[in-house]
Amino acid sequence: MFRCGWSVLTSAGRNILRGKIFDENFLMTIATLGAIAIHELPEAVAVMLFFQVGELFQGFAVGRSRRSIKSLLEVRPDKANLIVDGVIYEKNRN
Repeated sequence: MFRCGWSVLTSAGRNILRGKIFDENFLMTIATLGAIAIHELPEAVAVMLFFQVGELFQGFAVGRSRRSIKSLLEVRPDKANLIVDGVIYEKNRN
């Protein structure tokens, strides 16, 4: 349990010291300690393991989203035309 959940436990402790009490790390720590308190060690490990797997998938999704947004920003045209009173002005990107 400590091997897969140590980072969650330490993050919860650091956030409590900073005044950020109710974050996801704190809630996962409470769930794990509750499972340990009722002598359900497999559930305590499962809580931390599933949380870490979810964080891994979230990291992949965020990375892919960032790459997609970055590629969309590169699709813009280099020039634009502005029509003022029937006269066409060409505007460069820079």
